[in-house]
Amino acid sequence: MAPFLGIPTELIQQILGLLLVPDLARLCRTNHFLRYHAEPCLYSTIDLNWSNCTKPPIIPLLWTLLSRPELFALVDTFSLRGYAYRNRNINGEDIPVPQDELRLTIPRKITLSPFISAIKKTKVSYTDVWVDRLKAGHMEAFAGLLIAYLSNTTSLMVTTNFVEDFALVGKILQSKALQLQPFHSHSQALQQGAFPSQMPNFTQLQRLAYVRRMDQDQQDHNEPFRESMSTLYLPNLVDVKLWIPNPSMFQWPEGEPNLDHLTSLDIEWLDPRLLVEILSLTRNLRSFTYSWDYIDAILNDDWKVPYLDLDEIVTAISPVKDTLEKLHIHFRVGFGLRDTWPQMSISGSFNKLVEFDRIRELNVPFAALSGFGPDFTPLDRGLPPSVEALSLTVDMMEDEAFIWNRARPDMTCWGKDMNAWAGRIRPWEPEYTFQSLVLLLAHACPAKFPRLRQILWLNRVADSEYDRFKREAERLSPLLGVDIKLLKHCIDPGYAAA
Repeated sequence: MAPFLGIPTELIQQILGLLLVPDLARLCRTNHFLRYHAEPCLYSTIDLNWSNCTKPPIIPLLWTLLSRPELFALVDTFSLRGYAYRNRNINGEDIPVPQDELRLTIPRKITLSPFISAIKKTKVSYTDVWVDRLKAGHMEAFAGLLIAYLSNTTSLMVTTNFVEDFALVGKILQSKALQLQPFHSHSQALQQGAFPSQMPNFTQLQRLAYVRRMDQDQQDHNEPFRESMSTLYLPNLVDVKLWIPNPSMFQWPEGEPNLDHLTSLDIEWLDPRLLVEILSLTRNLRSFTYSWDYIDAILNDDWKVPYLDLDEIVTAISPVKDTLEKLHIHFRVGFGLRDTWPQMSISGSFNKLVEFDRIRELNVPFAALSGFGPDFTPLDRGLPPSVEALSLTVDMMEDEAFIWNRARPDMTCWGKDMNAWAGRIRPWEPEYTFQSLVLLLAHACPAKFPRLRQILWLNRVADSEYDRFKREAERLSPLLGVDIKLLKHCIDPGYAAA
């Protein structure tokens, strides 16, 4: 032990950083010296998961943190993960999860008085509701209390199960984000082992994910616009992922925030006509991901109509065209349940993306470039010449809105006998046309897209079709200098970047 205690602090931290959480916890109980070095590693990353079969040990964790408030300042990365708890009957139909299954059991050896005292010291207007929810064992009351006293955290993730109700977690985030002055004294008080007179600010927070899952089972939860938008007031955010519901009228909670520090933004659900209100303030945005969803069962959202204007989306993101390097756009209708799909009305195109001359990585639906119908457009029409990695998805291709003429010429013979190809008509098989358009794009690369090095294409095709395309892609890739891949599974957004 003595030689270990004598080595430099930096080396001790590196060694302890390799240990698992149980080992770090045991080290903390060994002696004061090891606890001093092990605690920053033990509490730097907290990841809690909540599902039907798993309830996180959040109450014992909070008990420890409240008994030693200085430990809150050690939490660098905090994650509350959940992916929609649900029960199903024997027919596979969703049934409500009983509230008793969702509530936490208070261990007998733990009293709630320190929890209640900490809630009251926040001095927020909703302390009474917060205390009532805590006494009833609601997860959001404990999760919100943990979030309330975080001070030096740089990365925060809160997902579906922890924000289902939005009543407390969202309000607490809003309270921390909209405090009008930085309470540095509060952070100092936590480090000194005392509670501040008000919850500390997130002055160090750089990465935030505050998202939930939207589906037909949750159609009555489309209200917390103000809570989601308030997070954008946090002063040092760099990377943000938000699920933003549509308001009856768009209005910033406290005037326009300063979003110059944002470099990466991921937005789900918000109507494209409202995107410009946010993107017009992001003057240094380099990465943007947008998911447009339509569920006709969502009756309380006046913005969601079966109409998609591609020109409107391009116009909405045009304020960031001079800085944007990565663009990912996803369309989802009915979430794969065909009996919920409406007859969509689609207009416009992505052709004006050619003006985004800094984009290096582009991930968009195949149909958004080729057109939804009745005729396809060559893929190169909407590609910026700067693109290096292109990912094409099958979003909405099975929807009735995708109406390519099914009497197109068979394109399987293009490049071999163009006259024979032009004269042949047969029932339309989309795999042939998709493959041909991709290969035509690859042939245009050396001249029009000198930087394009990778084309990833996600499609559901028969093994025989996959093998034929794969062989042709393998033949052309080295000749054209483009790596062409047909993927049979979802595209990982980070795949192209890797």
